[in-house]
This record gives sequence, C-alpha cells and structure tokens, in this order.
Amino acid sequence: MPGAGKCHTSTVRFAQATDSVTEDGAVTFTAIRDGANDSAVTVNYLFNNGGTDTATGGAACGGAVDYIDGNDQFSFGAGVSSIPFAVDTCPDAAIEGNETFSLTLANPSSGLSVVAPATETVTIVDDDFAPTQDTDVTLSGSALTIEDVNGANTSDDLRLSCNGANLRINDPTHLLYAGAGTQIDPNTVEVPLAGLTSILVNSLAGNDALTVDLSGCDIVPSGGITYNGGDPTSGTGDRLNIVGGNQGQVTYHYTNASDGNVQMQNFGTVNYTGLEPISNTGTASDVIFELPTGGTAATLGDDGTGGNGMSRLSGASFEDTDFANPTSSVTIKRGDAADTLAVNALPDLNSSLNIGTSVNTFSTIAFNGAVTLASGNSLAGFAAGTISFPNGTSDVATSGTGTIALTTATNLTMLSGSSLTTVDGALTINANQQVTPTAGNFNGININAATVQSTGSGVVTVNGKGGTVGGGQHGVLVISGGVIRGGNAAGITTNVNGTGGAATGVTNIGVVVIDGGASITSIGGNVSVLGTGGSGTGGDHHGVRVFNAASAASISAGSSGTVTVSGTGGSAATGGCFGVDVRTAGAAITSSGGAVSVTGQGGACAENSGIVVTNASIQSGTNGPVSVTGTGGTSTGTNNDGINMNGGNISATGTGTVTVEGTATFGASSEGIHLSGGSPSITTALNSAITMIGDSMNLGAGSINSGTGPVTIRQKSANVAINLGTAGDPSAGPLNLLDAELDRVTAGTVFVGNSASGQITTTAAITHPNNLTLTTGAGITFGASSPVTMALDKTLTGNASGTATGAITVNAALGSTGTGGVLLTTARNIAVTAGISTVNGPITLNANQQVTPTAGTFFGINLDGAAAIVQASGTGVVTVNGRGGNSGNSIGIGMANSSVVKGGSTFGATTTSLTGTGGTGNNTHGLQIGAGASISSFGGNISVIGTAGTGDSAGQNIGFILYPTGTISSTVNGSVTVAGTGGTGGNLNEGIRIDGSLSKISAAGSGNVTVTATAGKFE
Repeated sequence: MPGAGKCHTSTVRFAQATDSVTEDGAVTFTAIRDGANDSAVTVNYLFNNGGTDTATGGAACGGAVDYIDGNDQFSFGAGVSSIPFAVDTCPDAAIEGNETFSLTLANPSSGLSVVAPATETVTIVDDDFAPTQDTDVTLSGSALTIEDVNGANTSDDLRLSCNGANLRINDPTHLLYAGAGTQIDPNTVEVPLAGLTSILVNSLAGNDALTVDLSGCDIVPSGGITYNGGDPTSGTGDRLNIVGGNQGQVTYHYTNASDGNVQMQNFGTVNYTGLEPISNTGTASDVIFELPTGGTAATLGDDGTGGNGMSRLSGASFEDTDFANPTSSVTIKRGDAADTLAVNALPDLNSSLNIGTSVNTFSTIAFNGAVTLASGNSLAGFAAGTISFPNGTSDVATSGTGTIALTTATNLTMLSGSSLTTVDGALTINANQQVTPTAGNFNGININAATVQSTGSGVVTVNGKGGTVGGGQHGVLVISGGVIRGGNAAGITTNVNGTGGAATGVTNIGVVVIDGGASITSIGGNVSVLGTGGSGTGGDHHGVRVFNAASAASISAGSSGTVTVSGTGGSAATGGCFGVDVRTAGAAITSSGGAVSVTGQGGACAENSGIVVTNASIQSGTNGPVSVTGTGGTSTGTNNDGINMNGGNISATGTGTVTVEGTATFGASSEGIHLSGGSPSITTALNSAITMIGDSMNLGAGSINSGTGPVTIRQKSANVAINLGTAGDPSAGPLNLLDAELDRVTAGTVFVGNSASGQITTTAAITHPNNLTLTTGAGITFGASSPVTMALDKTLTGNASGTATGAITVNAALGSTGTGGVLLTTARNIAVTAGISTVNGPITLNANQQVTPTAGTFFGINLDGAAAIVQASGTGVVTVNGRGGNSGNSIGIGMANSSVVKGGSTFGATTTSLTGTGGTGNNTHGLQIGAGASISSFGGNISVIGTAGTGDSAGQNIGFILYPTGTISSTVNGSVTVAGTGGTGGNLNEGIRIDGSLSKISAAGSGNVTVTATAGKFE
C-alpha cells in the first residue's frame, strides 16, 4: 500500500517567546508545525487578557485599548509548516510606560501536540513623552546636569553606571527625558562619557537615592560628581550609594551634618549636599574619615547585617556612612578637640584601625565591643581624655605582627572582662606622659579585672601617670585579677612604668599590683617594673607596691625570664614613702627561672625605707639569682631603712644566690638592713651563697640560711669598721653585729667583711655555730673580755690585708673544738696577749708573708705575756709564720714573758712549726724566744726556723735567739729541729744564739734534736 509505515504526528509552537512593538504598529506571531505535514491540522490561539499582562485588548482602537484582539485558530493544510498572524497596536497620547500582552496556543487537533514556546509575550514600548518628564538629563558644554523637574517632591532612585563608552542614567520608578544623549526607554538615558568634565545631580525634595556604580568603568569625570540631595535633611532623607570598583584610598570629608565629599583615589570625587546616609560597597585599600568641626560624638560599629563585610561610622553631626572593610586600614581623623568616638563591636572589620593622631587627638575613645583585626593589622588610638574599655565584651585583639598603640593625655581604664591582646606585635599603652601632666582625679592606667597581653613574641609596654586631685592617683593600677602579661620570646622585656600623681591626698603610688590574683608577668620574656611615687598631704606615696588584700598579687616572669623591679618613693609631710613595698601573705615578686632584681629608693616623707617586705616574698625560680638593693629616703624623718623586713622571705631556689644590700640615710633608728619582726627569712635552696651588704644592720629577728653554702655579711662603704658584739646600728656605720644576730645565720661559713672593710673588732663574747671568716682591708682586734668560741669542727679565719693598719690583735681567747681551727693572716703583724686554742684543728698565724713585705717597724708575730698561749691540745697542727717590718727592731716572731706555742700529739708529724724572718734594719732577728717562753708539742715534731734580716755595721741580725729560761722541748718521742741563719751588717750576725745556762732545747723519748746554725755576714 502506498504510504505504508509513514508517521502522521506533528507538534506546533511559536517561532519565539518574546517580541516588542511600538504604539500604532503591528507585531507578527508565527506558528511553526514540526514533524509530519501531509495532513491538515488546527490549533487555537488565545489572547491572555489580564494576569501578568498590563496592556488592554479590544475589538477596535480607541479609549484604553492598546491592541486589537480576537481569539481564533491556525489551520495548517497538507504540506503547510508555518502560518504568520499579525496583531495591530493602538496609538495614544497617554504617558503610561511600557506594557505587555501575550498569545497562547491551545486545543490542537488530533495528531498535533503543543510544545514550547507555547506563549509569546510582546512589549508595547510607550512612545509618548511629555515635554517635561520627572527627571531631565541636559548637557551644557561638557557639564552634565540630571535634575528632578516634576514637582520637586518625588523620591528619585537614580543610578549612574557604565554601558560601554556611555554613561547610563536610570531610574526604574520615574521617567527620564533625554535633553542630552539618547533615550533608551522612558526610564533610561545614555550620554557619551567622552568629553564630560562634571556631573551634577539635583534630586531636590523627596527621599531620593543616587547610586554611583563603578563596577563597569570609571564614570567620574575630572570635575567629579556633585549630588545635591535637597530636602529633607533628616529622617530617611537622601542617600548616596557607591558600588563596585577598586577605589584605592577613599577619604570621606564631612563638612557638616549633610554636606561633604567622597574622594576615591582611583576614580575621583563625589561631592554632596543635603545628604543623610552614605553606603559604599566598593573595594578600598584605605578608608579615611575626616570629621566636621564643631564637636562630634561619633560611633564606629557594624552596619547591622552580619557577615556582609560592612561597617558603619555614624554621628549626629555628619552622614551615617556604611563602608566595606578595606584591605589595609581605616583612619578616623577628628574635626574638633571635643570629638569623641565610641567603638562598638566590629564583626566585619579586620583592617588596621587608626583613631586620631598624636597632634590631633580625640577627646575620649570608648571600646564598647569586640574588635579583632586580621593578621598583621594594627590599632592606634590617641585621646586627650579617657580611653576606656568599659565591659566584658570590650576585647580588642590583633594577630601576627599586628600592634596595638594607645596614647592618652589623661587616663586609660579597663574594667572587668575587657582585654587588649597581640601575638607577635608590640602592645603599647601611654597615659598622661606629656611634659605637662593633665589635672584631674584619675589613675593613669587602671587594669581592673582586665587583661593586657601578648601571647607570642610581642613586647608589652605600659606607661602611666596619676592625676593631681585627691588621693589614690596611681600611675599604673593592676587590681582584682587584672593582668599585664608580656610575650614568650627570650630576651624581650615587658616594661611597666608608673608615676604617682602630684596630688593632695594619700597613696599616690607609681605602680600598684593588688588583690585577686592581679599580676604583671610574662609568658617567657623578661619583666621590668619601674615606679615613682607621687606627692600629697599624707603618705604612702610608694614607688611600687605589691599588696594582697584577699588573694595573691604578684610581679613575675615565666620560663627563664628575668624580673627587674625599681621603685622610688614620693614626698609628703607625714606617712611613709617607700621605694618598693611588698606586703601581706601571697604578695610576691618572683620568677620561674630567671634572675630577680629589686631596687628601692625611699622618698621624702616621715618614713622612707627603700624596700619594705611585710609577710610577703621576693623569690627567684630555678637557678635564678636574687638581688635586693634598698636605699633610705632623702628626708630627715625616722626609719629611713635601706631594707626593712617584717616577716616574709627573700629567697632563691635551685642554684640561685641571694644578695641583699641596704643603705640607711637619715634618722637614729635607720639601718641599711633591718629584720624587724615576724620571723623574716633570707634563704637559698642548694647551699648557694647569700651576701648581705650594709654599713648598718639590725638582724634582730628571723633567720638567714644558706645551708652549707657561704653567707657574707659586710659593710657597703669602704673603710667602715665592723664591731662584733656591739649593740646599736648607726646608719653610716660602724657595722655592729651582736653575737645573737650572728647566731641567726646558718651557713657553711660566715664571711664578715671584705678587703675594703675598716677595722674589725670583737667587743663582746662571740659563740659562733658556723665557720667564721673575718676579712678586712685594715686590722682585726679581738678585744679584751671578748672571746670568740667556735662550735664543734668550725674554724675561725681572720684576714687583714691593710698594710698600714692591718694588725691582728688577740686580746681575748680564740678557740675551736673538734676539728675546727683558727687561721689568722695579715699583711702586717699579729699581736697575741690571750690564748688561741684548738683540740684537733689547726692553728695558723701568718704575718707579712705576701711577696712584697709591708713597710714599718713591727714584730711580724708578737706573743706577749703568760696568757699568750697558742696551743692545739689534740692532733691539731700549730703553724706560726712571721716577718718583721722594714726598719730596726722588726723581728719575725717574738715570744716573751712566758708565752707558749704548743702543737699537737701526732707522732712522726710536725705539729709545731715556727718560721720567723727578720725585717730590714738593725736588730731584725728572725725568731726570738724570751724568758720563760716555750715551744713544745704534745708528742709531734717541732720545727723552729729563724732567718735574720739585713742591717748596717752598727747592728745585730741574728737568725734565732733563745733567752734564759726559754725552752724548746718535745714530749713522748717527738723530734726537734732548730735552724738559724744570720743576717748581714754589723758584727754579731749569728745564726743561733742561746743565751743563759737555763735555756734549753730538748727532745723526749726517742726524739732527735737537730740544731743547724749558719752565720751571717760580718762587716
């Protein structure tokens, strides 16, 4: 059969979905049949009057009819694939804007189906323009003017944008008239950009908006855009929107509440008048706000829409401005010295933020909410008045190397929960640091339960000075858990510097750390605190105070960081002005491992100690040394101690040493170091050294304990004398130490004095539990009725290095038991009139044994009188070495008037040894044993060696002389060796002279006697 297998189905559609036509025109709809066309088919077309269509159809033009309608159908004959159908539009004179109508395919016959596009929509373009529309676009030369001319009260919504080489002006809600350029449609006009030098927009009355769209190209001519918003100037008002474009640096200059301009580095300037809000969503590198003159209360905060990258600067005297977060910085410049700025939470701002300058400061700055800047970005703020962080959400943070620098001519206050934080950037706060301080009642810096910190390698610096009215005008106050915390890098230093106010009340302190765990500390860097007390009608104007009213307060450093605290007291007619005051249990100056140094200078009040420690502590961590140095004040009041401890402790842990140095100034009751009560302690942990330095000390309470390590107690000033056993502590010396005071010391050895000390004298009995070493650059006198008795196994050592005054005089018994010894060394001479005794310990007397002998006329060692008994009763060894002076009658060792030298009992060993060397001049014998004097041992060997000095032809210089009834004798089986060498000059320079029949040299038992004499030179 013909045609077998052929498909007779097909589809129908319109050729297009949309079209347009002018008024009084015709538009052609074309129906297209696809698929089989060998049969006849039909489909209806229907006009969709109403619904989304805005044009009105009708049977004939006239009235409100916009087009001729009438439903019908398309009939496709066999072989027909398309059918055109024309619809006429109607002319009218009405200004009605563009309108639409549409035609839809429906009800296809059998074998035909409708497919998209099944509806075609046509726009009737309004071609009716009145001579004057809502807004005119005119051109005068190169100056373009866009002006609202229809009643001047419409709310225009103008947009300036770029369309290729043209400036496009559009208002979707109002009609524009192209007095210049091209009329694109009733709402749009385009003007070529080329040649334009300025654009003026006059929107007049109404709540108008101008949008300057910079996303396509630069539409701002060289002369800029001027937007005159007109009335109203309040309420919703007129709005300027700037969108798009990389604008570079953007400066907002506010002339007054409604006028100003926006200067965009990469585009140009938009000037405005009669304006209310501004919004700029374009990209900026830096944003600068220049506030108007006349005093402004400005607020920087969020624009109200979270996460959109926009912030807002607002205030009654200028246009509220929403701006996109710039890539680099926001700078707010004041217009007047009375300007204030409140910084609220800025969730979308993370650029650097600069508020004021060092010259043009804001009146006040308040950080009311959280501000977190991006890595490397910084905050700087300058105010003449208060910079405040008033609440727990006042948290400002930078990261990376971003810094924070806040400077005020008055005060900075941080209240509970607020914080300033950097990571590796510096954090600097300066309050009232200008040459002329600001008058008023305030603390320079008040960190009240708040935190100032760097968590990385950032350096924290805090400088504050108190006000001038009333009391409590502190330089820096850290209180109730407040924290100043430096970074963690070794070698960096957290610096806190406070000066109390020159005010009228009491307690104007330089730096105060008080209560609730308040602290100045570091994560690992060094910490330096410098405080200077203020002045007032009352006292307590301390340099630095660490005080614990309810819970611990401290100055400390983490890791191996060092701590340096230095305070200078202030001035007042009454009260106390201490350099450093550490007070109450829990108050501490401490480190985790580094050195701790505390220096205090008293002020000019009634009581002016350099450092006061009251039931508190100054302590280093592992292996860190501690140095505490205090100087009394500058007034004539009482209690100008260098260091005053009433309870508490100064201590070092690990291998750290402790040095305590005090200087008293005025007042009869002032001491360099005063341990006044409450069981104060000065200690080291691992037998490390303690050194105490002061021209006066009152060690009337507490303890000093270095374990088995050394403790040195000495004068501060050269040539100040030291008296052991004397009460009273004159501020300038001598340094008087009672036996009870020395007994407060626990040490391996107590060293008293040094080579710069003046005369050391014992004035009362000393019973000492430690090894005791006396060292002086002058001499040592063991005064009459002032015996020195050492505890079991403890040694007394005396070193006198003075060549003119360096005699050691023993007028009272010296002794030690057990293995303890007595060791006396002088650069000059030793005079003994009392007994020196040990049991099993050594006795050594060395006089003038240095390489260069001391000049003068003196016996090197002179044992004078029956009480001059130098004796080791057990196994001790007695060694006596003396050299005479450099003029006549200067004998090396002289023993007279029944004096005794007697060594110990160790058989086979020399336990008694005397070596004397004469000086220079006539009669400079080496060793002279007088009547009744004796040299012996309890059983050990004896060695006596005398070497004469040199003289002239008139003198005698004998090596060894034994006068009548003088004896040298051993006991048990001890041997005796005697050697003498004569000198030069004169004619009687014997090596040995034994004078008198009762003189004797002998040995007991199996002991030998050896006598060797060498004559000197005869003239």
